[in-house]
Amino acid sequence: IDGEFDDSFEIMNNATATHLYYIILESMTNSIKHSNGNNLKISLLKKNNLTVIISDNGIGFHANNDKKGIGLEIIKFRSKMINADIIIKNNNPGLTIECIL
Repeated sequence: IDGEFDDSFEIMNNATATHLYYIILESMTNSIKHSNGNNLKISLLKKNNLTVIISDNGIGFHANNDKKGIGLEIIKFRSKMINADIIIKNNNPGLTIECIL
């Protein structure tokens, strides 16, 4: 697990911080359980907005997968609770989840 952290990344609202924590936790859990990757990176960045990026080098996500878990639904729900945009991108290889506040 690797990380990148901007010193200017600051969350003033406890509810937002809690939801981001659980978005990161669920993303990490999904990556560890399902990706078959060997590298996981978490970035907390201050671009134009606060941005959390979780990426791995695993097999990615397949929309036609028969496994119906609730992990991605939890991530989407929590992002709505804090008015954040979630972007899920399949890479070659891997998967990236961006949460933009």
